[in-house]
Amino acid sequence: MTDEHDYHSPRLDARDAAGALDVARQARARIAARAATPWWYPPAYGVGVGGLVAGLALPDRWVPISAAACMLLLLGAYALWRRQSGLHVFGWRAGRTRTIAVGIGVATALAGALAIALRDRYPDGRGPLVCGVLLGLIAARASAAWDRAWRAELLEEPE
Repeated sequence: MTDEHDYHSPRLDARDAAGALDVARQARARIAARAATPWWYPPAYGVGVGGLVAGLALPDRWVPISAAACMLLLLGAYALWRRQSGLHVFGWRAGRTRTIAVGIGVATALAGALAIALRDRYPDGRGPLVCGVLLGLIAARASAAWDRAWRAELLEEPE
């Protein structure tokens, strides 16, 4: 007995396949439309990431508190976006977005290392502060670029 909806059946023809691809394409377009991060997300991301490095300008006992506050900001911004969009997207994923994620990671590591070196050289804190502000601007732009790249990938035709 054969079920006409058995998708492993040899009776699946090109029309069925095209229809399934069209349904998938429409679903991806709906996700892309609702997945755009709100205007406040990239700046919040930039403040959180940049603040991790800028916090090194503070006295030693305040650095962990500053880092915790920045992590809470990052987690809170993501949680709010997730609640608004209904989506969860893993940032370390294949495609163009991974290149952006690696870039953010490398920029953060370099800015942190430079901030530590400058902290010793300039005890007034201006080294880490400048590194953190510059990193924050880079991270905000990278966050927006990641979002655009991910949504563009959703709209691309599968191979």
